[in-house]
This record gives sequence, structure tokens and C-alpha cells, in this order.
Amino acid sequence: MQLVMTRAVSDHPITRRNQGRRLADTGLEMTPEPFSRPRCFKRFLSAPSALSTSRLQSVSIRRGDIVAVRSRISLKLFLLIASLVLFGLPDAFSRDGKPKYTGTFTSLEYNEEGGDLLGEELRIVLAKKGYQATLQIAEGEPSQLMVVDVQFDKNKLNFVIPDSYPVYGGGIFEGTIDLSGIRGVLKFKGGGSDPVRWKRGRSYWDK
Repeated sequence: MQLVMTRAVSDHPITRRNQGRRLADTGLEMTPEPFSRPRCFKRFLSAPSALSTSRLQSVSIRRGDIVAVRSRISLKLFLLIASLVLFGLPDAFSRDGKPKYTGTFTSLEYNEEGGDLLGEELRIVLAKKGYQATLQIAEGEPSQLMVVDVQFDKNKLNFVIPDSYPVYGGGIFEGTIDLSGIRGVLKFKGGGSDPVRWKRGRSYWDK
């Protein structure tokens, strides 16, 4: 019975504290045993996981793609603005900021398969009595130049082809004008109509 009580007392916290004081009085130092991490924990800290590495690589690749796409878009936008400023944009505006009425508007193009010329071209100038234009229509081959009087009402325009011109005489055009060109419908005297879109720019014959 006495032995059991001795063990219980020695395990008590107060008894342990007194033992520590006695050891200090004797000059002995108590050095705690260094903490050693388990091997599996060390491996986990030292070796990066394959999943995290792949994620970092995918994130870096995505960022690189985004930067490349942004740089391409910026370059294309810069080239577009520069081309408009150098070639087409100033000529499309009048002094009051509205679309310029005068200029060349064309849809003429050469059909390589058929070996013929198709489309129309309108050249508008300011004359003594108002705006006049030369019109040329190609349905396989170019027609003669037809002079027409052009009437404008803000962004709307119309003209009538004089009856003196063969084939197309009596035709009527009605449409609108903007910075990019003219679009509308060309109605023929004999019946039928042709929706057209003429781009503002150089004449087909200047290319």
C-alpha cells in the first residue's frame, strides 16, 4: 500500500515541479529533446505536388495567351486607326462634321471566273447648279458615262438617269450616304430593281 502511494505522489504535478527545482539546485541542466518531424511530413513539405505544379503551369500559359491576344488586338486596332487617318477618314467628313457628299463611290469588281466586269460606280462633284455625278454601270462590260443631277436632303440622296441614255435612261436611285459610302436601290424604267452598296474610296480605274 505504501508503494502505490509513492508512485502516485511522484506523478503529481507539484512533485514534478519540486523535482525540477532540486535538479536546478544541483546545477544540472534539463535540455528538452529536439522535435523531429515525421518523414512523411518532411517529404510533403520538400516535394511539391504534381497537381499544384500543373496548375501553376496552366495559369502561366493562360496569362501568356491573354497577353499575346491583347497585344495582337492593340496592333490591329492601331493599324486600322492609322489607315483610316492616312487614307480615308478625313475625306469622308465635311467641315461641319457631317458625311461628305462629294467623292467616289464604287462597287465595280472584275469577275475572274466569267472574265467580265460587274457593279456600278458613282463620282459626285459640286457643280455650278448643285451636285452632279457621273454614273457607270457594268453588266459584263462597262457602260458609257452618264451625267446625273444629285439631290441631297441631309443623309438622303436621289437622282434620275436622263432618258437620253440608252438602256438605263429613266432609272431612279434612292438611298442614304454615310462615312463608309452609299447604299440604296436602283430602279430601272423597264421594271426591276437592284439593291446597291457603293463604298467610298478610290475609283476602280485608279487601282
